Amino acid sequence: MATSSAPTLAANAGSSSGAGPRPWVAALRGFAAASRLTRCELCGQAIDLVHDHLLDTPVRRTLCACAACAARAEAEVGGDLRRIPAETRLLDDFLMSDGEWDAMAIPIGLAFFY
Repeated sequence: MATSSAPTLAANAGSSSGAGPRPWVAALRGFAAASRLTRCELCGQAIDLVHDHLLDTPVRRTLCACAACAARAEAEVGGDLRRIPAETRLLDDFLMSDGEWDAMAIPIGLAFFY
């Protein structure tokens, strides 16, 4: 039976001493873990994957928000931030042709209408 002289990915992932992962593996793991962490764009607090969203009306930008910042923005009268409702609504009478959708040039299959 012939054996391959090419190293495997698993063999390359560990250190040469077998004491643990190489620095680049640890860095990738840290990056992957950090990318799953979502933060409030107002205060920086870590938030769950399911969280509130606010609309910054002057620039029409959607922001991720913790519950406290979302509640504060909702309570502020005349402020620039508006809470985006989490519920969805079916618009039974809504009709738009494929050409009209294409003209909007939305790169995804989801749109927020303000």
